[in-house]
Amino acid sequence: MPAVLLLLFTLVESRALHAIVPLDLFKIRNYALSLVMTFLVRLGAYVGVIFMHCFFQTVHHVSATWSGYYILPALLGMMAGAIAGGVLISRIGRYKWLLSGSLAFLILGSCI
Repeated sequence: MPAVLLLLFTLVESRALHAIVPLDLFKIRNYALSLVMTFLVRLGAYVGVIFMHCFFQTVHHVSATWSGYYILPALLGMMAGAIAGGVLISRIGRYKWLLSGSLAFLILGSCI
């Protein structure tokens, strides 16, 4: 189903006079790379948050409320990181190192 929706979105955007997401932007290598990196970093972060609930409830036998308390530091860290990353990118204007570094920290944090 998501593939069908993506195909439909692409068809509609390619024919629109004033597209929401101009498809010409994807020809720019940096733009496409930044979207892919952002998607991968966010996918890993959200999957981790979603499955941490199940892990705490099934392995550690805690309630849903306590599993939410246990992942609260991760959620607050992601919020602070997103805000700080946005401020840094808007001030410095470079983003590749920030995406690569956040992916490295995500992998390191997942292994710990």
